[in-house]
Amino acid sequence: MEKIISIASEYHLVAIAIGFVCLLLVYFLFKSLMKIALFVLIIVIAIGGYFYFQHPGERPVSMEDAVSKVKTDSGKVVEKGQDAWDKGKKLVGEGRDAYEKGKKTIESGKELVDQGVEKGTDFVEKVKKIVEKIVLLFKTKADDGESQKK
Repeated sequence: MEKIISIASEYHLVAIAIGFVCLLLVYFLFKSLMKIALFVLIIVIAIGGYFYFQHPGERPVSMEDAVSKVKTDSGKVVEKGQDAWDKGKKLVGEGRDAYEKGKKTIESGKELVDQGVEKGTDFVEKVKKIVEKIVLLFKTKADDGESQKK
């Protein structure tokens, strides 16, 4: 085992070949996961290259600086996300309250319409009775007028 390690450390091409074979084994074992990981790695490298060529002076000096910047920025993002979550919860609560108020308003409106319909039907019935009485009065007067002519 020590001979293999010493050969790999002396001959870099052998170490690269062993690493490549290990990667192929992992690739075949975790094929779909590796495809996704490689795709994400390619995207990260492309974005990093784009920003490096666009703004080469703005890159961090060391990885420690980059990691600390990522930690602080991600903390800010998490805080903003929590604020947005809280505002969303508040808006949902207000929406529920508005829904309940609207529901009560609609129910009271239905009751008022039902009362109006009842009053309207009562009014129509009264008008029908009055019209019938008026028609009867005119018929009796017309009948009296005709009988007097004869």
